[in-house]
Amino acid sequence: MSTLSKIVITLVVIPIFFYVLPVAFNFFGIQSRVYMIYVIWFMALLVLNAILPSSLPNMFSRIEV
Repeated sequence: MSTLSKIVITLVVIPIFFYVLPVAFNFFGIQSRVYMIYVIWFMALLVLNAILPSSLPNMFSRIEV
């Protein structure tokens, strides 16, 4: 999957999560101050997953590229 497609998918998924999760947690009676920090961390992980490369060269390899 290319980086551009991962970024587009992330930009679609994040607003959905920000809409669905508060609705679900409010249904169960959980206040937003309890869970919102975890939601923000999860969104940060999604963004990092979208922009960071999926594989890196081996830094311990003796073969020089």
